[in-house]
Amino acid sequence: LGFLRKHLLECKWVAVALVILFGYWFEQQAVAPYMLVNIGLISFAAVLQFAPVILGGIFWRGANKMGAGLALVGGFVTWFYTLLVPAFIKSGLLNSDLLNSGFGGIRFLKPEALFGLTAFEPLTHSVFWSLLFNVVFFVGGSLIFEQSPEEESQAEEFVSSLSAMSTLRYTPKQEAYVDLAVKKKEIEAL
Repeated sequence: LGFLRKHLLECKWVAVALVILFGYWFEQQAVAPYMLVNIGLISFAAVLQFAPVILGGIFWRGANKMGAGLALVGGFVTWFYTLLVPAFIKSGLLNSDLLNSGFGGIRFLKPEALFGLTAFEPLTHSVFWSLLFNVVFFVGGSLIFEQSPEEESQAEEFVSSLSAMSTLRYTPKQEAYVDLAVKKKEIEAL
């Protein structure tokens, strides 16, 4: 895609225009029947999919990129199916058969009653299933796929630095000096 280099600014403008147009279309088609609060809750449930990966990456040495990728895909697909698809159906964009009979006519795959769970409201139902799949795929993917040596060293440095913080002590007689070039290289590598 090197030929696009001289047209990069125009490509950015087109991308921004497409996002704005999609947002406008979505607002006209799917949001109109819903209040702004409901759309905010749907968006919050989508952003919540990053929480297990972020927390797992901070505190678990065994986390890896493959597990994080699987978690995000699994969580977002489940969120889309259990929360966004019903929104499209209720606004008339999709056929209501999926909501009533489930995917492929399988009643356990109804978007608002996935695997027969009907005790929750639609938002709670979606957050429960999407985060469950997210965490299962994150842990499972991280256990199945091995970390690369780079991921292993980064995880060791990062997680170990959290436990080392409690051992730091103030020593007033030392000179305060940090080699910024070395630190910059370490940060870029991490």
